[in-house]
Amino acid sequence: MLINDQTLARPRRRSARQEELLDALEAIVLSEGFGGLTVGDLANRLSCSRSTLYALAPSKEELFLTLEEHFLTRVQTNALACAARETDPANRLIGYIAGAIESVRDVGTPYLAEVSAYTPARQLLAEFQRTTIGHLRTLIEAGIADGAFHALNARITAEVLDAAVSRIQDPRVLAETGLTASEALEHVSQLLTQGLLKPPSPRRR
Repeated sequence: MLINDQTLARPRRRSARQEELLDALEAIVLSEGFGGLTVGDLANRLSCSRSTLYALAPSKEELFLTLEEHFLTRVQTNALACAARETDPANRLIGYIAGAIESVRDVGTPYLAEVSAYTPARQLLAEFQRTTIGHLRTLIEAGIADGAFHALNARITAEVLDAAVSRIQDPRVLAETGLTASEALEHVSQLLTQGLLKPPSPRRR
Protein backbone atom coordinates (compact mmCIF):
# COMPACT_ATOMS: atom_id res chain seq x y z
CA MET A 1 0.00 0.00 0.00
CA LEU A 2 1.61 3.22 -1.17
CA ILE A 3 0.50 6.80 -0.96
CA ASN A 4 1.53 9.82 -2.97
CA ASP A 5 1.82 13.54 -2.33
CA GLN A 6 -1.88 14.04 -3.05
CA THR A 7 -2.85 11.45 -0.45
CA LEU A 8 -0.75 13.19 2.18
CA ALA A 9 -2.07 16.60 1.22
CA ARG A 10 -5.72 15.52 0.93
CA PRO A 11 -6.64 12.67 3.28
CA ARG A 12 -9.68 10.59 2.35
CA ARG A 13 -13.05 11.89 3.51
CA ARG A 14 -14.17 10.60 6.89
CA SER A 15 -16.86 11.60 9.35
CA ALA A 16 -16.01 13.65 12.42
CA ARG A 17 -16.64 10.54 14.55
CA GLN A 18 -14.21 8.49 12.46
CA GLU A 19 -11.54 11.16 12.78
CA GLU A 20 -12.04 11.15 16.55
CA LEU A 21 -11.64 7.37 16.62
CA LEU A 22 -8.48 7.55 14.53
CA ASP A 23 -7.03 10.17 16.86
CA ALA A 24 -7.77 7.96 19.86
CA LEU A 25 -6.43 4.84 18.13
CA GLU A 26 -3.30 6.69 17.11
CA ALA A 27 -2.58 7.69 20.69
CA ILE A 28 -2.83 4.06 21.80
CA VAL A 29 -0.84 2.53 18.96
CA LEU A 30 1.97 5.10 18.91
CA SER A 31 2.57 4.49 22.60
CA GLU A 32 1.97 0.75 22.92
CA GLY A 33 2.32 -0.67 19.45
CA PHE A 34 -0.32 -2.62 17.54
CA GLY A 35 0.73 -6.26 17.42
CA GLY A 36 -0.34 -7.20 20.93
CA LEU A 37 -3.82 -5.70 20.56
CA THR A 38 -6.82 -7.28 18.88
CA VAL A 39 -9.56 -5.35 17.14
CA GLY A 40 -11.80 -6.40 20.03
CA ASP A 41 -9.32 -4.94 22.54
CA LEU A 42 -9.30 -1.65 20.69
CA ALA A 43 -13.08 -1.56 20.39
CA ASN A 44 -13.43 -2.12 24.14
CA ARG A 45 -10.96 0.62 24.99
CA LEU A 46 -12.67 3.06 22.64
CA SER A 47 -16.19 2.05 23.71
CA CYS A 48 -17.25 1.28 20.17
CA SER A 49 -18.16 -1.81 18.17
CA ARG A 50 -15.80 -3.88 16.05
CA SER A 51 -17.90 -3.03 13.02
CA THR A 52 -17.19 0.65 13.67
CA LEU A 53 -13.47 -0.04 13.44
CA TYR A 54 -13.89 -2.29 10.41
CA ALA A 55 -15.65 0.63 8.72
CA LEU A 56 -12.29 2.39 8.92
CA ALA A 57 -10.43 -0.57 7.41
CA PRO A 58 -11.52 -4.11 6.44
CA SER A 59 -8.77 -5.94 8.36
CA LYS A 60 -6.38 -5.47 11.24
CA GLU A 61 -3.45 -5.08 8.80
CA GLU A 62 -5.29 -2.40 6.83
CA LEU A 63 -6.24 -0.65 10.05
CA PHE A 64 -2.56 -0.46 11.01
CA LEU A 65 -1.75 1.13 7.64
CA THR A 66 -4.71 3.49 7.94
CA LEU A 67 -3.45 4.60 11.32
CA GLU A 68 0.06 5.06 9.95
CA GLU A 69 -1.24 7.17 7.08
CA HIS A 70 -3.32 9.22 9.53
CA PHE A 71 -0.26 9.79 11.72
CA LEU A 72 2.08 10.69 8.84
CA THR A 73 -0.49 13.10 7.40
CA ARG A 74 -0.72 14.82 10.79
CA VAL A 75 3.06 15.08 11.02
CA GLN A 76 3.28 16.63 7.55
CA THR A 77 0.36 18.99 8.12
CA ASN A 78 1.75 20.23 11.42
CA ALA A 79 5.26 20.67 10.01
CA LEU A 80 3.99 22.70 7.05
CA ALA A 81 1.75 24.82 9.28
CA CYS A 82 4.67 25.65 11.60
CA ALA A 83 6.85 26.59 8.63
CA ALA A 84 4.10 28.77 7.14
CA ARG A 85 3.93 30.89 10.30
CA GLU A 86 7.49 32.11 9.74
CA THR A 87 8.84 34.59 7.19
CA ASP A 88 12.59 34.27 7.74
CA PRO A 89 14.03 31.35 5.67
CA ALA A 90 15.99 29.91 8.59
CA ASN A 91 12.99 30.09 10.89
CA ARG A 92 10.80 28.47 8.25
CA LEU A 93 13.14 25.48 8.06
CA ILE A 94 13.46 25.31 11.83
CA GLY A 95 9.68 25.63 12.11
CA TYR A 96 9.14 22.74 9.72
CA ILE A 97 11.47 20.49 11.69
CA ALA A 98 10.05 21.68 15.03
CA GLY A 99 6.54 20.90 13.82
CA ALA A 100 7.64 17.37 12.96
CA ILE A 101 9.35 16.98 16.35
CA GLU A 102 6.20 18.10 18.15
CA SER A 103 4.16 15.50 16.25
CA VAL A 104 6.41 12.53 17.07
CA ARG A 105 6.87 13.15 20.79
CA ASP A 106 4.58 10.27 21.74
CA VAL A 107 6.03 7.69 19.33
CA GLY A 108 7.26 4.66 21.25
CA THR A 109 9.77 1.97 20.38
CA PRO A 110 7.12 -0.78 19.93
CA TYR A 111 5.41 1.18 17.14
CA LEU A 112 8.70 1.92 15.37
CA ALA A 113 9.68 -1.73 15.55
CA GLU A 114 6.38 -2.81 14.01
CA VAL A 115 6.70 -0.33 11.14
CA SER A 116 10.24 -1.54 10.51
CA ALA A 117 9.14 -5.19 10.46
CA TYR A 118 6.09 -4.80 8.17
CA THR A 119 6.91 -4.25 4.49
CA PRO A 120 3.74 -2.29 3.52
CA ALA A 121 4.30 0.00 6.50
CA ARG A 122 7.92 0.58 5.48
CA GLN A 123 6.77 1.40 1.95
CA LEU A 124 4.25 3.89 3.30
CA LEU A 125 6.94 5.53 5.43
CA ALA A 126 9.34 5.65 2.47
CA GLU A 127 6.76 7.49 0.37
CA PHE A 128 6.24 9.96 3.18
CA GLN A 129 9.99 10.48 3.43
CA ARG A 130 10.21 11.28 -0.28
CA THR A 131 7.54 13.92 0.20
CA THR A 132 9.43 15.30 3.20
CA ILE A 133 12.67 15.52 1.20
CA GLY A 134 10.84 17.62 -1.38
CA HIS A 135 9.60 20.06 1.25
CA LEU A 136 13.00 20.28 2.91
CA ARG A 137 14.69 20.91 -0.42
CA THR A 138 12.28 23.74 -1.20
CA LEU A 139 12.91 25.37 2.19
CA ILE A 140 16.69 25.00 1.88
CA GLU A 141 16.71 26.42 -1.65
CA ALA A 142 14.72 29.41 -0.42
CA GLY A 143 17.26 30.00 2.35
CA ILE A 144 20.17 29.80 -0.11
CA ALA A 145 18.46 32.22 -2.50
CA ASP A 146 17.87 34.63 0.37
CA GLY A 147 21.53 34.45 1.42
CA ALA A 148 20.70 33.00 4.84
CA PHE A 149 22.24 29.58 4.14
CA HIS A 150 25.54 28.44 2.75
CA ALA A 151 25.29 27.61 -0.95
CA LEU A 152 25.22 23.86 -0.41
CA ASN A 153 23.48 21.39 -2.69
CA ALA A 154 19.89 21.53 -1.45
CA ARG A 155 19.01 18.02 -2.63
CA ILE A 156 22.02 16.44 -0.92
CA THR A 157 21.38 18.41 2.27
CA ALA A 158 17.75 17.26 2.34
CA GLU A 159 18.81 13.67 1.65
CA VAL A 160 21.37 13.76 4.48
CA LEU A 161 18.75 15.03 6.90
CA ASP A 162 16.30 12.35 5.77
CA ALA A 163 18.97 9.65 6.15
CA ALA A 164 19.67 10.82 9.68
CA VAL A 165 15.97 10.77 10.50
CA SER A 166 15.72 7.24 9.09
CA ARG A 167 18.52 6.07 11.37
CA ILE A 168 16.95 7.50 14.49
CA GLN A 169 13.76 5.59 13.73
CA ASP A 170 15.69 2.36 14.28
CA PRO A 171 14.66 1.08 17.73
CA ARG A 172 18.19 -0.28 18.28
CA VAL A 173 19.72 3.16 17.73
CA LEU A 174 17.29 4.78 20.14
CA ALA A 175 17.95 2.09 22.74
CA GLU A 176 21.71 2.54 22.46
CA THR A 177 21.56 6.35 22.67
CA GLY A 178 18.96 6.42 25.42
CA LEU A 179 16.99 9.08 23.51
CA THR A 180 13.35 9.19 22.52
CA ALA A 181 12.49 9.66 18.83
CA SER A 182 11.66 13.34 19.35
CA GLU A 183 14.86 13.99 21.36
CA ALA A 184 16.97 12.38 18.62
CA LEU A 185 15.18 14.38 15.94
CA GLU A 186 15.86 17.57 17.87
CA HIS A 187 19.59 16.80 17.92
CA VAL A 188 19.54 16.17 14.16
CA SER A 189 17.70 19.43 13.48
CA GLN A 190 20.23 21.41 15.55
CA LEU A 191 23.10 19.82 13.65
CA LEU A 192 21.51 20.65 10.31
CA THR A 193 20.50 24.24 11.00
CA GLN A 194 23.75 25.18 12.71
CA GLY A 195 25.70 23.78 9.77
CA LEU A 196 23.54 25.56 7.20
CA LEU A 197 23.32 29.01 8.74
CA LYS A 198 25.83 31.62 7.67
CA PRO A 199 27.47 33.58 10.49
CA PRO A 200 26.35 37.20 10.61
CA SER A 201 28.52 39.55 8.56
CA PRO A 202 30.92 41.64 10.67
CA ARG A 203 29.86 45.24 11.07
CA ARG A 204 31.96 47.86 9.38
CA ARG A 205 33.64 50.32 11.65
